[in-house]
Amino acid sequence: MPRGSWQSRTVAVALLLGLLGGIYFTAVLPAWHRYRANMDLIAAQREQLARLSAVAARLPAFRARMAALQRQRDSSPFLLAEHSDALAGAALQERVKRVVQAAGGKLLSSQVLKPSRGDPFTQVTLNVRLAVSNEALRNTLYALESEAPFVSLDRLLINRSRQRYQRRTALARRLRRVIAAPLNVNFRVRGYIAPAASGSDPGDG
Repeated sequence: MPRGSWQSRTVAVALLLGLLGGIYFTAVLPAWHRYRANMDLIAAQREQLARLSAVAARLPAFRARMAALQRQRDSSPFLLAEHSDALAGAALQERVKRVVQAAGGKLLSSQVLKPSRGDPFTQVTLNVRLAVSNEALRNTLYALESEAPFVSLDRLLINRSRQRYQRRTALARRLRRVIAAPLNVNFRVRGYIAPAASGSDPGDG
């Protein structure tokens, strides 16, 4: 083979390799990097989509829980904080006793009645009997109805003992001053507990 022909082929091969190298580094390698980057992005997006799908699947439960919490917050001033009928009844008894004593009255009895389970709340009822003056009765009823958690009062029955009269002066003999005896009062106090809190104590049979 002539020397010039061999050199020409060597130069041609070198040029071809250079051309292929240029194509590789300018076109193939960048395309490969873009492909790998796209594949990584697709994998990340698929992973994110899986997480979002899991969150979406739990969304109805989250919404229901949020709605329950919202209802509980809205009704909290109207619901007793205790977690059972017995505890709620005892709390009502202590509340009535404190209010009656603060008003200057005398608590004769307080009986917890059978709870009434409704939808959605359970009603706890207390039957109360007092011996109080007019002013003490007014203060007692106002305090019970204005404090939170709010309760309702009904079946109010007031009995007044027979009045007695005293005549001490000539004017009193003409006008007859009246001294009223304490009032005997019966009424019921009703409070409510939330559905999750309703029920008997764990130790009850």
